[in-house]
Amino acid sequence: MRLILKMPSLPQIQDSLSAIESVDLGKLHFGPLDAMLDQIHNSAADDWVHFGICIQGSTKILLPEVGTRVVTEGSWFILADHGVNSSLRISKDTEGWLVSIPNKLVKTALQQQKQIPDSLVCLNCNQRSASFFVSGYLTPRLSNIAEDLLGKSLSTVGTKFIQLAKSFELVARVFEQPEFTRPASCRKLIANSNVESIKKVAAYLEADLQGNHSLQSLCKHCYINEFKLKKGFKEHFGTTVFGYLRSKRMQQAKTLLSESENNVLDVANSVGYSNASHFTRAFREEFGINPREFKESLIQA
Repeated sequence: MRLILKMPSLPQIQDSLSAIESVDLGKLHFGPLDAMLDQIHNSAADDWVHFGICIQGSTKILLPEVGTRVVTEGSWFILADHGVNSSLRISKDTEGWLVSIPNKLVKTALQQQKQIPDSLVCLNCNQRSASFFVSGYLTPRLSNIAEDLLGKSLSTVGTKFIQLAKSFELVARVFEQPEFTRPASCRKLIANSNVESIKKVAAYLEADLQGNHSLQSLCKHCYINEFKLKKGFKEHFGTTVFGYLRSKRMQQAKTLLSESENNVLDVANSVGYSNASHFTRAFREEFGINPREFKESLIQA
């Protein structure tokens, strides 16, 4: 049950506190991650920005344009859908907190800055038509805020206002992370030559999903050293080289299962997996369902 607080009377608040799972305070939503899943799944058309922290377990976010991003224990993330309909899944033992704010409010705050960090430029862009995602590791201060939020009972009206204040502080502290406090002119940008090599690596992987790739062979093929490849690839694509490869393999596997009569083992082999159990685990981690079950669901439909 979700409590909607739009200037209610104190008795109304007191009668509802014991059943709160997440809160809609006019144009602000906040609550534990597991209680806020519907807010993310149903908010794309309304253009919200979601600020989340994960202090236990893991949170998997499926972004239609780029694949899956996993937020691990001890991390924060920002997600803005902009009508793209990303989805979020959490492990059974996950604990965390989510604050959802209208994108218009976030843009207003950003536009008041003299110089917007380049990592937030896309979030502020009026022409953006793709999801925005960035994540990082919790500082001790953010960890303390998370513990305060998740440790509060909902027995008093005052506690709810404390949660409101802490939720705003969470957003403020996220924006104070080093990723956002360095202006664009001060950030270390990837050299153009390295960007081209990194894009070449990505294209090479997509063209040979079945191949047995290694960092050494990729560096040799695309003329880039291993350090620059690992660091630059993560900065450019938001994931590791092999995280990107696995996501592309799983997307191709899903397409083959949907559009061909190949069985699961044939599909696994076609995307570079000789071990069916390894393929099944990777597919389930990516899409939340076993490949065989996915294939059977298509047949039944």
